Amino acid sequence: MTSTNSPRKPSNGAGCTMPWRVPLLCMARAMMVATLSLVIMVMFKRLGMGNTWATFSTSMLVAPFALRGLLRPCVMAMGSRKWVAIVAQVLFVAAIIGVAMSLGVSKVALWACLIVASLAAAVHDVAAADIIAEWKVGRRHGRWMVCMAAVTVALVLALGGTLIVGGDMETMSRQLVASWHTALEVLAALMAATMVACAIAMRGMEKDDNSTTLEEAWRKNKNDRALWWQLSRRWPFVLFVVIVPWHEWMVWKGSFLFLGDPGSIGGLTLGPQEVGFVLGTMAVMALFAGCAVGGSLALRGLRYWRWPMALAMTLPDALLLFLAYEMPSNLWLIALCLVAKGFLSGFGGVGFIVFVIRYGRGRGMAAHTDVCTALLAASAVTAGAVTGLLQYYFGYRGFFAVACAAAIATILLPMLPFYYKR
Repeated sequence: MTSTNSPRKPSNGAGCTMPWRVPLLCMARAMMVATLSLVIMVMFKRLGMGNTWATFSTSMLVAPFALRGLLRPCVMAMGSRKWVAIVAQVLFVAAIIGVAMSLGVSKVALWACLIVASLAAAVHDVAAADIIAEWKVGRRHGRWMVCMAAVTVALVLALGGTLIVGGDMETMSRQLVASWHTALEVLAALMAATMVACAIAMRGMEKDDNSTTLEEAWRKNKNDRALWWQLSRRWPFVLFVVIVPWHEWMVWKGSFLFLGDPGSIGGLTLGPQEVGFVLGTMAVMALFAGCAVGGSLALRGLRYWRWPMALAMTLPDALLLFLAYEMPSNLWLIALCLVAKGFLSGFGGVGFIVFVIRYGRGRGMAAHTDVCTALLAASAVTAGAVTGLLQYYFGYRGFFAVACAAAIATILLPMLPFYYKR
């Protein structure tokens, strides 16, 4: 979901042909979020950190995304969104290299680098969103699919690739710190390549005509947000934006822990490379397939598909509960359940996304995007922060049972009158 703050001239590629910067920026955004919230969490787990602190600390790294309303005036005052996006990517890659070099050396330096990476990712998200918004996606399903394919490739590289490299290095060297040092270097190299491609693709962009001062930008964004909060039916919308995806954040984060934890505490005892293959590759591609099918149906209207999509976001959590009780050792059975989970989550999640976007039509999309991003970030942070804690107290069976109970809130979404009238 993207927006612009003020009318701008459509830059190169705003017509029928897709500018390459659009999918490349989508890739960069997805790789940053996946690295902060999942790759670092798995690395912390492999290096001996408990589930509670691993999930809590990595969830806090996503918190700056909730500050979009504060970051946008700063980005606007900087003038060139193109250079803001490129510099943010450079800082993120440098910070990941810093994390790799700090492993086993200094925890202070490690966390300093992670904080820099988190802030750089949040700033990049604002600048990249405005650049992407100049390309009119409209109702063209093919264009939206290209962006989703770019996100899928990014997640496969960041999650699947990094975890597979880390797991293989562990097997060969038997040295955890050195293995994850190498894995993060590979991830940094992939992101650097994406950064160079983004810089080349944005070379032909028209120069931003933005002379806004920080004070003016702050006042404009403050007024836009104030107008948004005066809308009718805003509180039901706010509650559901926070509550509906809450169980999804919790289940996806808990799944990485569940697959890798030993059987003595209820996990499936898979290696990082197996987790990367099952969750980081197969489940991600199934998620893309679900989004593709759901997107083609959602564009025709939510009136007839709202209930199937709500159930698709709810029922798959039972597959994780099944795995927690059965504790299968067959990798393909585990993969089948997670692929089904990914497909149905993608299918149902599209309905939620379309609902959120349509609610903001004609209501100031810049402020709408900022508010919704903050709400989704708050949902992800709170869900991730309690994931490890719930697993510690209830075990994986109880944890996934709690997730199934939380998913019931999703079924209430189609009951909102404006869900299918928008």
